[in-house]
Amino acid sequence: MYFKAFFFSIVLVFSFLIVNTINDYKIDNLETKKTLVNDKKRISSNTSINWDIPKNWQEIPGNDFSLAVYKIIDIESNTEVSITQFPGRAGGIENNVNRWRRQIGLAALNENEILDDAIVNYNELGKYTVHKIFNIEKPELAFMGMILFLEDNALFIKLKTTINDLPKIEPFFLKFCKSLRI
Repeated sequence: MYFKAFFFSIVLVFSFLIVNTINDYKIDNLETKKTLVNDKKRISSNTSINWDIPKNWQEIPGNDFSLAVYKIIDIESNTEVSITQFPGRAGGIENNVNRWRRQIGLAALNENEILDDAIVNYNELGKYTVHKIFNIEKPELAFMGMILFLEDNALFIKLKTTINDLPKIEPFFLKFCKSLRI
């Protein structure tokens, strides 16, 4: 009788542990998915960030928020690439991408829809997302934006061009984003 009670107790304890382990595993998976884009390397805002500039990019004066602004000189349209850095998450992916979408007359998307369309890649600074944004009804303006969250700030690279020029510039923009390093 005692053996059956002891055996039942052991089975009950192990069953409880297995159920909790499975639940923990599911929670860990949900947290991993939720933080997929939020991986950040410990690089503070006072660290100097470097990059490789394509030969046809000419630095031009920017504004107070810009680390650098480049004009792409062998493209017919007025094409620019700006690099900015803001404290914290600077509104996050959803707010920034939707702000860019509004600038060309597109409706807002939720973060999951935005991430479904994003290119996710890595450079020496960490994981980043790239967002291609264009409106066929407004071909005169198209964007590609890179968002990279660091320890205490967010880094943005925004390409402003036309729908026609976007395919010509996209590979150079992606290579530029990949070149970021300390």
